Amino acid sequence: VPESGPTLYPLTPYCSHVEGDTNVTIGFLVTSFIPPPVSVTCATVGSPVETTLPVVTSGGYYSLTTAVTLPLEEVCHTELTCRAQHEATGANVRENGP
Repeated sequence: VPESGPTLYPLTPYCSHVEGDTNVTIGFLVTSFIPPPVSVTCATVGSPVETTLPVVTSGGYYSLTTAVTLPLEEVCHTELTCRAQHEATGANVRENGP
């Protein structure tokens, strides 16, 4: 399987379906890259980003997920930007959340 850079997909809640003064977790699915690793960073307001270890998917490609927990108010009124950097291919992919 030839080297391949990642693709990002936002995993975000619909703000209209969440109520109250609560925290919500949003994330990104990072898929279709080979070989690992991929470095994922998200521009947030001081919140840590959790990243899973990459797993092999069909076709020999890798996927992983990221998650960050933020107050509902920040999620619904702030754009979250995540970036996946793949050293093997030089790919630098950026995607916006809600």
